[in-house]
Amino acid sequence: MYRAIVEIGEYKVGEEVPTEKAEYWLKVYKIPQVEKVDEEIEESEPEEETKVETKQIEDSSKIKVLEFEKELAKIKGIGFKTAWDITKVFPTEDKLREAISHDDELPFRDDIEKKLREKYG
Repeated sequence: MYRAIVEIGEYKVGEEVPTEKAEYWLKVYKIPQVEKVDEEIEESEPEEETKVETKQIEDSSKIKVLEFEKELAKIKGIGFKTAWDITKVFPTEDKLREAISHDDELPFRDDIEKKLREKYG
């Protein structure tokens, strides 16, 4: 007897899979989709499935960077990729304004630097 160890076809994890299909899948897939199970194990009580809830906690600094990135992407000529590149160098608007106020050279193309200086200078 075989059981699905991942969801495959109409079989969910832990469900019995016909021997013919299971042996075929073992030949075809590099990563096993089914496992051979002894008949004795089938008769024992099924294990309870444990569910774990996870929570994603957003760091406020990450949220600020994302908001700044969206704001940059709204500038004509600056797309999301360029905005992402800018936030890698200047993660906040304050840091970008500080660099511009010190008249530092920005490590971007001339046209991008000009747009940033116009908006944040």
